[in-house]
Formats: sequence, C-alpha cells, structure tokens
Amino acid sequence: MPCCLNTGLKRSQCPCLCLHFKTALKLRIMMQTTTSPTQSAANNSEQFYASLEAGIIAALLYDTGAIASVGGYLNPHHFQSPLHKAIAGVIWKMFEAGTPIDVLLAEEKLRQTGYTPPGGYLSLMANMATNRLEHDAHLLIERSIQTDIINLATEVITRAGAATADAESILDFYANGIADITHKNTGSTSEFVGGILPQAMKVLKHGGNTIATLHHSLDTVLGGGVTPDDFIIIAARPATGKTAFALSLARNFSFPPHNLPVAVFSLEMSKAQLTNRMLAAQTGIELHCFTSGQITDAGWVRLVSSNNPLATAPLYIDDTPGITINQLHTRLRRMKAELGIGVAIIDYLQLIHPGELQKANTRQEAVAHISRRLKVMQKELGIPVIALSQLSRALETRSGDKRPQLSDLRESGAIEQDADMVWFLYRPELYGIEYDEDNIPTRGMIEVIVAKHRNGNTGTAKLSFNPENMRFNAY
Repeated sequence: MPCCLNTGLKRSQCPCLCLHFKTALKLRIMMQTTTSPTQSAANNSEQFYASLEAGIIAALLYDTGAIASVGGYLNPHHFQSPLHKAIAGVIWKMFEAGTPIDVLLAEEKLRQTGYTPPGGYLSLMANMATNRLEHDAHLLIERSIQTDIINLATEVITRAGAATADAESILDFYANGIADITHKNTGSTSEFVGGILPQAMKVLKHGGNTIATLHHSLDTVLGGGVTPDDFIIIAARPATGKTAFALSLARNFSFPPHNLPVAVFSLEMSKAQLTNRMLAAQTGIELHCFTSGQITDAGWVRLVSSNNPLATAPLYIDDTPGITINQLHTRLRRMKAELGIGVAIIDYLQLIHPGELQKANTRQEAVAHISRRLKVMQKELGIPVIALSQLSRALETRSGDKRPQLSDLRESGAIEQDADMVWFLYRPELYGIEYDEDNIPTRGMIEVIVAKHRNGNTGTAKLSFNPENMRFNAY
C-alpha cells in the first residue's frame, strides 16, 4: 500500500516521520537491532498506545459527535504523548468554547501553543479514526491511571530514601496523591434528574437532612439546622466566644439525640484545655476552677455525675499544632472511613498551614487555597465542615455599629465565596452597649448573625452566653 506522502513507496519503506507510519518504522528498526524480550514487550506496548491515542485523536477531529460521547470521562491528561496531549487540549478548548472542531483551525491553535506538527499532520490522520471510540477511550484511561500510579510510587520511594525523610509527610503525600489520581479520573458525575428524584423525595419524607444545632433560636433562623452539604464559617473578634460556641455545637451534635461522631481539630488550644471548657459548660463549674484545681466538694459531685455524656460521646480531638491542609484532609478522610465522622470542626482556619505547594504565595492566596480545599473536603466527605475564622481589626476602628460584616472576613474574600454559610458572633456588651435596639439588656447576650446562607434565609439569633463557665442557653 503506498504512503500518502511518498507515492509509490511502501509503508515499510516510507521515510516520513508522521505518526501514521510510526509503528512500521519502529518495527524495521527493531529488526535491525538486538533487543531483549522485555525491551521488545515495552516497545510493543508503546507502539500500541501511540496508535491507540492517534486513533482517538483522529476520531475527535473528524467525527463531530465524538467528543460529546467521551468528553465526560476522557480528558487531555489521559494522553501520554506530549503532542497528542497538546492536540487534545486544543480540541477540548474548542469544544468548551462552542467552536466547531475544524482541522485547519486546530492546527493553527496547536501552533499557538508552541507545537509545530509536520505539514499536513492532522489531515493525514483522517484514515486512522477508531471505530470503537468508547472502548479505546477506556483503555487509554486505564493506561493513564497506571502511569500516574507508577509516577507517584516512584516519587514516594525517592522521598522515603532521602536523608531528611519524614514518615508522616510521606504518608500524607502518598494518600493525597492517590486521592488526586482518583478525583482526576472519576469522569462526569452528571446524573439524570429523574434518577435523583426518588432519593430526594425519600429524604423529604423523613423530614429532610438537616441536623439541628439544638440552639433553637438559631435553628429557627436556619430553617431547621445545618446539612451535610454545608461548609460553614463562624467568625468573630478575639475573646467573643468562638471556641466556646464551636464546642457547644460539638457537644450538641455528639450527644443524644444526634449521637454523631464529631472531629474537632484545634490548632490553638490543647486537648486538655478543650476538655476543661466542655466540662465547665456541662457542669456549670467556672472554668478557672479547672485551671487552678480549686474545685469544691459540691463541684466534684457535679463533675462526677455530669461527665458521663462526655465520657461516652463519639467526640474526637486532634490538637496537632501547625497541621497542613493536606494532613488535615488525610486525617479527616481516614476518620470518616474508620469512625464514620458526621461533623468536622476546625479551630481555626488562619492557623492551618498551606503546605509546601503554597510556601511561596502571599498570605491572601494561601488563605484562599485553604478555604477552597476545605470546601472540596466537605463536598468529598458529605458532612458539615465548620471552620472558625478571624475578623479584621478594622472592625474595631469603624464608627457606629460594630456588628461584623462579610467584608470584615480577614485576609481573603475567597472565604465568603467558598462558604455555604457565614455566621458572625457579636456581643454588644463588649462595646459598652447596655441595651440593644429593642431596649433589651445586653448583659450576657450574644448574637449569632447568619450573614450568608446559600440555601436559606439570613437573620440573627440571640443566645445567652456565660463566659465564666462557657455555657450557651436560650436568651
């Protein structure tokens, strides 16, 4: 059969370097050299997948409906050849932009990316289009996953052999690498609405999927409570009661009637400090008695009789200082698998280390990276993720109303964007305000301001807070 570029020459004799005849040329070279069986097998494998990629590229270029049939799960990452990866990238960009897949336009856009294919390269592929596109696409994806796993394993071995190797960071790198490969190759998650409706109706029939905070005025504002789809930010100025409020939520979620396993990641306080705070709230004993050890006999009676709920609650605390976002993600993923964690609480967002990938970035970019990862984490695990956050000091210098606003979120507007809900804590008495707008005394009052609620109403709930024993009650 003659070559399309060199009329009269057989394909096995063709000197052109177009991919269409690459297999024949490689076979001729192999015949001229001595190779081991292992090398021959590797070469045959490379030739097979090079031909497979070429056939898929050709189908995508010359069949107008091809990309629509495989674009939901195949993507440019799956192509191993740099040239094929570049061509696929051009095709996907044209498809996403709504531009018809045109060979000449694709060649021009390919040159703009820095690749200059041989003359007529894409046109020559017309006769190579596979007639089993979906089958070949799945084969290519399998090959890509295997390659990614090999590359990851190689990097893990390299890191493990380094003189400064840190076992935990290597495990963290490995776990996140596997997760990244999984996420990259999950393909389209689109689903026919008709198939989703039965489950949605089942949830509604059983009263929805809200989890009540058991702070009733807050649940009223929220329309019942939080849901497994929520990434929630709780923000306030220092000494307002952020940690105490987060711990009250942890207790309420892990105690009856919910009995949900709750993970608390504390980057600021120790496990002992958090436990003392929860005991103070549970028993009503003032917090300073725990730190000084001066608990009365009556207090001991209350303590012994009241700590049973905490002793048996599925409540887990991790107080690792300087934890990275990757470590947090890995540990929470493991806790979800092993313990069935139903709620995660992080105290607080700005203390999470962005990890080595973000070392060179600005603080704003690092916070944005962490915020986005927390939202991704929430969506992956399907549980409410509650992160505490600082507020800007500018709030203190603002004249008039000191109630926090979304613009007061510290260091990154990305927090507001990523969060499904943003709650602010505000205590009027800290600013010398003795009566609120309704002439109600503010002593002991704390407002939970729901400033953003992606799937519901906003509003303000008023609670009573006693900073001496960390208790929250109805106001």
